[in-house]
Amino acid sequence: MPTAVAHRRSVTQETIHLIETAIMAEDKVPATAIGPAKWANRKLLPEYEALLASGALTSGVDSTIGLSEERDAR
Repeated sequence: MPTAVAHRRSVTQETIHLIETAIMAEDKVPATAIGPAKWANRKLLPEYEALLASGALTSGVDSTIGLSEERDAR
């Protein structure tokens, strides 16, 4: 595996280069060639399935806003 030293880059520069290379490679592969998402066929906990079925998780509120409000209320 190539190293930062071999490419005369800092560790940060090498990391950025490797991430950019991986992203460009992903962009070239059609989504259908990758297959289903890792989580597409997961088994949900019964409690979570019940929440989904009841519509409890579809309020349209961003969860980060709710968490922030809860934290700020303390």
